[in-house]
Amino acid sequence: MAKVEWQALESNPDAINPFMEKIGVTSVKCVDIISFDDDVLEHLPKPQFAMLLCLPDYKKVDALMAPIYEKLRSECVTPPANVFFMEQKIGNACGTFALFHALANIEDLVDLGSGSFHKWLEAAKGLGIDQRSDLLANGNFFFDIYNIVCIIMSEYGS
Repeated sequence: MAKVEWQALESNPDAINPFMEKIGVTSVKCVDIISFDDDVLEHLPKPQFAMLLCLPDYKKVDALMAPIYEKLRSECVTPPANVFFMEQKIGNACGTFALFHALANIEDLVDLGSGSFHKWLEAAKGLGIDQRSDLLANGNFFFDIYNIVCIIMSEYGS
């Protein structure tokens, strides 16, 4: 089976926020953090629940993380029950996976709505870490929505 590839989700609130709305998450918004200086951070909207770090060289990240993941697998280490995690098996989906991890891990703090993200998350919770990505790749939760966001992203372009 060929590896599933998605259009990359741009690391831009102008793309991420419409995407979240389309998947039914309207209670939170993404903003850019332009600096970690105290005077800049104090002006960020509150409360803050998560941070998405966008790393420009995924190959370096993959090389760095591969031995860590392999060690965790060989030792049969799993995340704590209160931490949602899934293995990324979809190409170009780093931003989407980061967003989904962030949203899934704040579900007790915010209303994630009743849209496609909520439906997928409820189904994914019953699966193993390695199966959750398959549910994204093979399920019909987001396909049409993701195509819409590709159009949104092309309008805002980077």
